[in-house]
Amino acid sequence: MKPQEAHEKGQRCALRAAKKAGETGKESQSIAILYPSWHDVRNQYYRRRKNAASTVRDPYNPPIIYHNTE
Repeated sequence: MKPQEAHEKGQRCALRAAKKAGETGKESQSIAILYPSWHDVRNQYYRRRKNAASTVRDPYNPPIIYHNTE
């Protein structure tokens, strides 16, 4: 499943849950309003993928970890 399809499926489920809870979708705390738009989700998804690719660790040069000796 593509990320956009997964987002749309989740949004439909959230809208169904809001309708079952008796919300009209106009309340400030409504699931329909709080669910992020695909544009926001897409930006975050690709930003995280880009950052994950750039933070690949070198197995021959591990990061220095300092331990408390007290």
